[in-house]
Amino acid sequence: MEILRVIFGAPLASLFIVAGLVFLFIAVVGNISGKIQPGKVGRIVSGVIGFSLLVMGLIRSGGELPSQSLVPSGETEGPIALFHDNFEDGQADSWVLDPGWQVERDGSNYVLSGVGHTWATLQDQAWDDYRVRFRLKLGQGTIHLIYRLREGPIRYFIGFHQEGLYLSKQMHNEFIDLTAVLVSHSLDHWHEVEIVGWGGRIQVYVDGELELDYFDEHPLHQGTIAFETLDDSYAQIDDILVMPPGHEPPPPVF
Repeated sequence: MEILRVIFGAPLASLFIVAGLVFLFIAVVGNISGKIQPGKVGRIVSGVIGFSLLVMGLIRSGGELPSQSLVPSGETEGPIALFHDNFEDGQADSWVLDPGWQVERDGSNYVLSGVGHTWATLQDQAWDDYRVRFRLKLGQGTIHLIYRLREGPIRYFIGFHQEGLYLSKQMHNEFIDLTAVLVSHSLDHWHEVEIVGWGGRIQVYVDGELELDYFDEHPLHQGTIAFETLDDSYAQIDDILVMPPGHEPPPPVF
């Protein structure tokens, strides 16, 4: 059985070459263990067949190129997950949840939810440039989507509310407003949100649309992710995926 698997799993070019060598061996030696004795004419025919098979095998081996990925060199076929969580086990073991955050059911799914001014922080992780993607349903108020969080606290935070986005950063007790955009976000609706950073370049996508693109000349480096619901706010988070950032796009043209 092992011999059959080897034979039928081999490339066709290799089979031609092996068969050609066998026929050439018969043509030169004249017999195989005294069991095959083709005679003079048989040896000539065997030589012709062997030579033909050998040539065909060599030609085919030159045309059978190894399969190549359609992805350009240096890129992978798909994103490499640095972290992911969909809470379907009903747990949030990777997170530090302040009172007000919990894993709860939303229909048939488990989701992470927060109410009031409180935090949910992904622990034991720190990346520099990365892309984080998740689903967000805002019931009311505002949620801060926190990027590159480290002790201090030092962080970027994107305020997501019904009427738009704002980007700010915090360095210990200093808060700096960076930019804001006005755009409508439906309440009680699942949105696909993606935040990506390359050094000082921060982009935010909502439902596939680029809504915020900002360059910070004094960027914050490395940190984890977190979510901060504000007073009188309620939000749900699900299907969190952290990946490498990919190639940085050209700067926006104004």
